[in-house]
Amino acid sequence: MVIPVSEREKQVYKTYLEKTAKSQKAPLFPMQEPTDKIKTAWYTPDIPVSLGPDNYFGLPGLILELSDEKTIILCSKVTLNTKSNFKIKPPGEGKKVSQKEFDAIQKKKTEQLMDEDGVINFSSTTEE
Repeated sequence: MVIPVSEREKQVYKTYLEKTAKSQKAPLFPMQEPTDKIKTAWYTPDIPVSLGPDNYFGLPGLILELSDEKTIILCSKVTLNTKSNFKIKPPGEGKKVSQKEFDAIQKKKTEQLMDEDGVINFSSTTEE
C-alpha cells in the first residue's frame, strides 16, 4: 500500500525551504523532501479477523507482518480466546433513532476520532 505525503508534511517542508532560502548559512541537518510511504503487509486468511498492528486493519485476515523502509513489525505469537463460557452482554439502555439520525451521529463521532491528517486512531480496553 502507498501512503501519500500529507498536506501537513508538504507545508512543513515548504516552510523549511522558505527559511533556508532566507538564511546565509547551509543548515547543519538538512530536511529531506517528504515522499510517499510504501507499506507492505503480510496476512493470513486462515485467521479471519480484520486486524493488525498499530492502526492497520481491513485486510481479509490477521496481519502477521508489516514493514516499510525503516521498520518491520512481526507477529511472534497468536493467542485465541479459549474461554468456552464467554458471553456477549446486550446493552441495558439505549435510544431508538432513525437511519438519518444514526448517520448524523456516526459522522460526528468519526470526525471526533480523526487527527489533523484525517487518520482515525482506534484504541480499546478489555475487561476481565
